Amino acid sequence: MTISRRGLLMAAGAMGAWGLAGCSAPGPAATGGATGSGPTELRFSWWGNDSRHKLYRQALDAYKTKHPNVAVTAEPTDWAGYWDRLATQTAGKAIPDVIQQVDPYIIEYGSRGTLADLSTYSSIIDLTQFAAPVLAASTVKDKVVGIPVGLQAPGIWANTKVFEQVGVPLPDDESWSWDDFSELTAQISGTTGQQVHGTSQLSLDEQTFTVFCRQRGQNIWGEGGLGFTPETLTDWWGYVLRLMDTGASLNAQQSVEAQAQPMEQSPLVTGRTALSFGWASTIGLAEKAAGSPLKLLRMPGEAQTSTKGVYAKPSMHISVSATSRNGEEAARLADYLINSPEVGEILLIDRGIPASAAVLDAVMPHLSATDQASVRYAERAAKEMTPFPVPPQGASALQTAFPRYTQDVLFKSKAPADAARGLIDEVKAALR
Repeated sequence: MTISRRGLLMAAGAMGAWGLAGCSAPGPAATGGATGSGPTELRFSWWGNDSRHKLYRQALDAYKTKHPNVAVTAEPTDWAGYWDRLATQTAGKAIPDVIQQVDPYIIEYGSRGTLADLSTYSSIIDLTQFAAPVLAASTVKDKVVGIPVGLQAPGIWANTKVFEQVGVPLPDDESWSWDDFSELTAQISGTTGQQVHGTSQLSLDEQTFTVFCRQRGQNIWGEGGLGFTPETLTDWWGYVLRLMDTGASLNAQQSVEAQAQPMEQSPLVTGRTALSFGWASTIGLAEKAAGSPLKLLRMPGEAQTSTKGVYAKPSMHISVSATSRNGEEAARLADYLINSPEVGEILLIDRGIPASAAVLDAVMPHLSATDQASVRYAERAAKEMTPFPVPPQGASALQTAFPRYTQDVLFKSKAPADAARGLIDEVKAALR
């Protein structure tokens, strides 16, 4: 089975995707370098779970066989600690040579001049297969400060084993509404006496709300600031609160505890919920952890609006430090991590659906039926999506504030309307 990645990226670009309005312990504090006549030293920093750490180390071992005079020090960590560590390294002028990045942080680091303009390494890094809209999410002041390694699209994961056990049929995701979602999840919770809940919490980050507000013709980000109204956020939190109060979703304490758990222990994977928000690119990993089939469903509400909420965007980027002492070698490693079919066959879609056409072609025969379905899902999302504006500098304030205000709503220390006003005021202040 072959799916044209170039076609997928170009389809997304035509729709205005990505903001087209257009192995060892950590190394020394200095960024890269060489010792005497020894090997060129590089540092590569990324976030992930134990599985990704293991796969990246395999890729670095393979790189070493091709470049024996380059010594790459691996600096992995989990998501929670990654950005604090990178901020400390940046402040101490000890940023790694090659860095895994993601929006909105890539815009912030790029705006500070921390990341190299990769277009200056065009003889090393093949940029020709990426349309301008694809690179827009990592372009700052006409400088390409990162290259996407993968694509992701939001959806709903369904644990089919749970549906079978409770005797409830899977929904028709081509037609279901948000009301259908609440009725279905309440039915599952009621059938099991809340031993199994219909859904995991939808709102401890902004991802599901992003779809909800886009279905209303709005966006998380607009021209230079927030793109949604207080009323839309109030309605969203009101909906989430009703799910919890009817027992359709986990309660506030269960939700907070679940948010801190790794995928392998999550309520959906362990059968404590039937449905959950999830990314197309990672459902295969969740299915392996669950040990039973999972199904990727379209988001509720898509059939009830002319403006689709679904979208596809880069899952993460690879960047190079602007201060690397070995910029060309760092660019060579970055190109390997982005464009090498060998790396693709090692990591498959752990980092998202490969953004490189050559890598995807190499990966597809090795993907499970579930992951191949994810590729088709993302392709459809890219074709259907409306423009997805690039986050402005300071946008990470939303990622910090959203879970905090959601918890205030779930624990009922703030009404949805008050929480919406508070979040908007806080984020606006951070963007000034």
